[in-house]
Amino acid sequence: MGFNYLTKDIYDPVLSPIDNSLKLQSVNPVSFLLSTTVIVNPISSYYRKVDKDGKAYGDVYSVPSRLSFIATVNLAQFGASQTASFNKKIDGGLGLGIRLNNDFHLGITAEMISVRQLRDYVVNDFKDKPIVIGNQTLNALDVSDNRLFVDKYYFGLSVKFIYVLVGKE
Repeated sequence: MGFNYLTKDIYDPVLSPIDNSLKLQSVNPVSFLLSTTVIVNPISSYYRKVDKDGKAYGDVYSVPSRLSFIATVNLAQFGASQTASFNKKIDGGLGLGIRLNNDFHLGITAEMISVRQLRDYVVNDFKDKPIVIGNQTLNALDVSDNRLFVDKYYFGLSVKFIYVLVGKE
């Protein structure tokens, strides 16, 4: 679980109830994420026990580094930045983490987040004006209308608190 910050401004499009003109409302770039995560600790140190005289004894054992490599796939995203999204594609990212103990990691990831947004030509041609298609003025926006909307990927940074469910030693 964690928080994501999108580095690009996103907007929630609405039609004004007064004159059906297209208005763009800025949306909070922060959202809450629930992700599935793969954590790899490829770096280990190897040790043997040492007695009082400094002589090594017993089997060699390894201790994984506290540094983790992380890959995430976002399962759910909650927040204002998701009000304009529909029919989401797979979002996720890569990053680094630090092992806090055997059960918990703290991670920072660079992620690509898909957001359903108005096409550029719609914003350029109709901002602060009614949207007219054919001879008909729209009185509602349908985010599933691919003539008006497109899925865009935006770069984001996430901070995640990771609980290890499987693969514990």
